[in-house]
Amino acid sequence: MNNIVHRAEQIYRDGLILMEYKYYANALSYFEQATDLNPDFAQAWFQIGHCRSELVQRQIENTEEYLYTEEVFERYQGTIEAYRKAIELQPDYADARSSLAELFDYFGESQWGELEFPSDYMRAIEWYKQAAEIDHDWAAAYHQIGQIYTLLMENCDDYEIRDQINFDGTLGIAEARIKTYQQLIKVQPDSAEAYYELGEAYTRWINPFITLEENYGDETRDEIEAMKQGKHPRIQEVLKKAIEAYRTAVRIKPNYAAAYNELAKAYQWTGWFEEAIQAFKQAIVFGNIYRMDKARGRLQHLDVENVYWDFYDLREGTVHRNLAETYHDLGKQNFADGNYIQAIECYHSAIVADSHYDAVYYDLAVANDEVGRYELALLWYERARHTYEYPDFHYRLGKALHRIGRYQDAVKAYQKAIDRQTTVIKEYDRQASLFYMPEPLEYPEWWDDIFQDKELARCHEPLQDAENSETQ
Repeated sequence: MNNIVHRAEQIYRDGLILMEYKYYANALSYFEQATDLNPDFAQAWFQIGHCRSELVQRQIENTEEYLYTEEVFERYQGTIEAYRKAIELQPDYADARSSLAELFDYFGESQWGELEFPSDYMRAIEWYKQAAEIDHDWAAAYHQIGQIYTLLMENCDDYEIRDQINFDGTLGIAEARIKTYQQLIKVQPDSAEAYYELGEAYTRWINPFITLEENYGDETRDEIEAMKQGKHPRIQEVLKKAIEAYRTAVRIKPNYAAAYNELAKAYQWTGWFEEAIQAFKQAIVFGNIYRMDKARGRLQHLDVENVYWDFYDLREGTVHRNLAETYHDLGKQNFADGNYIQAIECYHSAIVADSHYDAVYYDLAVANDEVGRYELALLWYERARHTYEYPDFHYRLGKALHRIGRYQDAVKAYQKAIDRQTTVIKEYDRQASLFYMPEPLEYPEWWDDIFQDKELARCHEPLQDAENSETQ
């Protein structure tokens, strides 16, 4: 008997050598021989599962046909059976349980759109937990479970599975994700990444309230508006938890650019624009240092093609766009408070942060208009013309032209304002007749004044223009 066991172990070792060179088919035959000699050889059964998994993966990668969940699952049955056999023979076999978890994780990740895929993820979570109970590596297990919940939150369109989110505490996967990262922090209290993921879990938890009206429930119109703006008290409460998590992440890892970026977004959502600007600047500084180091490493390996994109990110990164948006928001807040000069400074800072950020042009024109800088206002109105064709835009443009004496241009702008507003109202009436929209659209406050301004502009037409028209 001992000779048979010894022979099985020798064949097993030969199979491991073949597997190191990725000769999985040959290695599989050796491991199967080992289990034929010793059916209780748990390690050999585990390696059989590993080899079968690798061979199936090669087959799937080399086929051009789409495989449904059932077909993929069927091909992996031999792998699952081998792992289960290893666990049956050795119940404390943590690696076998982890491998089963990874396999079900793969089923869920690779087969979006199938009704069964969330159950595959749930099986993966259970196997990760079982593996952690044996080897006590709870940090790795919680990290993997958190990633599963993240994928479910991002990619699953079935709200019964994904969100079930309301303010009574029934949070489904969203709450499970938060709790998972809280548990990860307990076992890894010095992990900046864990705090970062917890912050993201909080911010993603509130996102459906702000973006999807079907999640509002029975809230009043004022409450819904507060949710859209991120100002609802309970949303603010969760945002503060997210901010605290991100702050802890950057306290542990001071050069954590991604955490600064998300911290800035959370500040922006709460209306703390100055804090958001400082956090975005930190994200840009540390992000640029990271990209510079990365680019230098690529240059050393002569990876010139990818170096271009590293430096392109320095100049065109999304963080610059986020910073520009925050300056824009701060400018709008200053404008609403009557601080027009400060608003103009913020708008200019938005353009400096992102030279392609054209959403600020119209507000910059209006702010200059308010402080009497009509020539500058006209320059910015011209820059905004390709993105703004609203009636208000043409009315304000007409007023600015009127003030500096360009009366004929002012008349044209007023006429466009009238034409655009009439078009809007006609379209509204058409939509109302189709969809029974209850509230009629009112004319803007400037509607009655525009006709007077238009006539005043005509009265002030230059005499030379009148003589030319008579001559013609």
